[in-house]
Amino acid sequence: ARELENARVASAALESLNNQLQMKLKYISEQYKSTQESKFKVLVDIDKDIAAQGMYNPKGFNRSLKELCDYVRAFGSFHKRLYYSIDTIRVFFASLAASEKASRLLILQGLSGTGKSSLPRLVAEALDVECKVVPVQPSWRDNRELLGYDNDFTNRYKETDFTKFLYEVSALPNRKKGYFIVLDEMNLARIEYYFADFLSVLEKPNQAEWIIPLVSGYSELDEEQKPKYLDYSNEAANICVTNNVWFIGTANNDDSTSLITDKVYDRAQVLDMDDR
Repeated sequence: ARELENARVASAALESLNNQLQMKLKYISEQYKSTQESKFKVLVDIDKDIAAQGMYNPKGFNRSLKELCDYVRAFGSFHKRLYYSIDTIRVFFASLAASEKASRLLILQGLSGTGKSSLPRLVAEALDVECKVVPVQPSWRDNRELLGYDNDFTNRYKETDFTKFLYEVSALPNRKKGYFIVLDEMNLARIEYYFADFLSVLEKPNQAEWIIPLVSGYSELDEEQKPKYLDYSNEAANICVTNNVWFIGTANNDDSTSLITDKVYDRAQVLDMDDR
């Protein structure tokens, strides 16, 4: 009986040891796998999707600017039951055109319920423009919340939806397509904290300098493991801001939000929306 009990104890100890070794083996395997794959595996996968879709060639509107504004307004009222004044539509397009020569940042501000978030989505759908809505969180304190971060434990870069969309925007086959990135309720957090990199580079007159660093000291021996549309100058991996994207922020004017500073206003086109 004692020998049988000892055998059971020894068996349980061996089973526990086996489980520990299996977990350690799994960890080592994952670590080895992570060293063999690209740091930007998600972006490399996006490259494959972009290659499959091919070059984008827009059809074009081929009408006057007045007809364009009338069309968008009619599209919204008929398909979306959204009734904007023609002046609002016109000022929106004028702001996009003005920001193209400035910082490419447009702020729609006003009371809640005035259609600030719906307007860029409406224009995007009417004109075959890609639109990505990024809800800003009050806890955002730096650009890691917007762009992601390099995870030293897994040796991978943790991309956010914002980063993945911006990378898709910068791809060469997509350069003729328009994109809106809507920072919804952008003043819930301090804009000059999480959006500081963009405020800095977008005011530079040379578009070649519109690059945002993701990882410093980046190197990859296998060229196939490097995302095609990142910039690798200055021994870093940088994401590019191309001239086919506009950043559109919505801002509520109430006590729950942060004050938008003059630094931000100086770099943006501002559209006040006060009428429901």
